Amino acid sequence: MLTLREQITMFPGKPYESRQRVSAPILGVLVAEGRIRRARPAGSWTSAQFRWAPADPLPQIPASDAKTRLARQYLAAFGPATADDLKWWTGWSLTDTRQALAAISART
Repeated sequence: MLTLREQITMFPGKPYESRQRVSAPILGVLVAEGRIRRARPAGSWTSAQFRWAPADPLPQIPASDAKTRLARQYLAAFGPATADDLKWWTGWSLTDTRQALAAISART
C-alpha cells in the first residue's frame, strides 16, 4: 500500500528522471479540481509547508456576468488598457471583449 510520504520515480530511465513524494501530484489534481485549497502555513508566515483545507464550491454565475466582472477587475488593476489588451489577456473573441467593456460602460 502506498502512503502519501512515499516517493515515486518520475520518468524512469530518462535524463530528467527524478523522485518525488506521491502527495505532490495528488494534491495538484485535488487543487485543480477545486476540491481543496491551500490554508495557513504550518509554521510561521515564512514557512513553505502549508495546511490543506476543503475548498468551498465556486459560485455558478452566467458567463457574461463573469466576463464583466473580470473586465472590471482587469481595468482596475492594469488600466488604462485598450480593448485589444483585454482581448489578448483573456483570450476572448472581439465580440465578447466589446460586450464586457460595454457592460461596464468603459470608454473604448
